[in-house]
Amino acid sequence: MDQFDSLRARCGPDGLRDDLLRLHGMAHTVINGASLSYSTDAPTLVEQADCTIEELEGWVMMLEKMILALRPLQDLRSQTDE
Repeated sequence: MDQFDSLRARCGPDGLRDDLLRLHGMAHTVINGASLSYSTDAPTLVEQADCTIEELEGWVMMLEKMILALRPLQDLRSQTDE
């Protein structure tokens, strides 16, 4: 459950949402020539995208493991329906 707690923490303020908004702003600047809305001291667009993708892939793997752990509970339904 420690991993799940860390996932929940990343969904709070200053978490993934902010990272995605920063990434969107950076992409908007590069693709559409919009004015720069984030500090140039932050990671580059590609670095930010790489970090976000890596984190989301880790979440997917963790959630798939959780689903596998919960699957046996579905079998209880068929046993109680009889």
